[in-house]
Amino acid sequence: MMQLFYIRNEETLAPHRLRQLLALLPPPLQQKISRYRRWQDAQASLFGFWLLIEGLRPLGLPPTTLAHLAYSKQKRPSLPLRPELDFNISHSGQRVVGVLSTAHRVGIDVELVRPIDLQDFKRQWTAAEWAQLNAATGYRTFYNFWTRKEAIIKADGIGLSAPLRDIEVLRSPSRLHGKDWHWQELPLGQQYVVHLVTDHFLPAEQLPPLIDKTAIAYS
Repeated sequence: MMQLFYIRNEETLAPHRLRQLLALLPPPLQQKISRYRRWQDAQASLFGFWLLIEGLRPLGLPPTTLAHLAYSKQKRPSLPLRPELDFNISHSGQRVVGVLSTAHRVGIDVELVRPIDLQDFKRQWTAAEWAQLNAATGYRTFYNFWTRKEAIIKADGIGLSAPLRDIEVLRSPSRLHGKDWHWQELPLGQQYVVHLVTDHFLPAEQLPPLIDKTAIAYS
């Protein structure tokens, strides 16, 4: 079972709804959210945890399950009480995306497409990737490559500090630490690029739809 979902983080929550969503979280997570200075960052973090709660609900797991959330030395989250579950959250700009799976190791990354200075990232690419980036027009190719690499590192978990240049993402699967990682893009409009990574190949037709949870989150 896999679930894919996202939220449009475009406006502040009504005060009563903010209190409702915060109340679902254990105190340490509430405190973590309260430390953000910008409402956009605090709300993106809150939505990320709420998406996880939404993913756990069909599995019969209550919001209190998040009290058992644990992190590896590399800051990868997990639920030790349910080791068969794997999940990942990412946010950029005004989008928060998430994936939860009971059968696959997963990673996900979203990026808002915006101008960048390509030279600032030259050390992150293989020679073949760098050649394609320099031949490309616009910025979407850059974000395609970037979100693939980031999602692979997040799925791998033990490789959160691995140099991005060690992962070539011109074709799927890509390899990291001797393991194949299969990636594919998820549709989220022209302003954003999203890539999902799994440890086993999944045909596109077998992927669940990317569900918009915005209306439920704000209601």
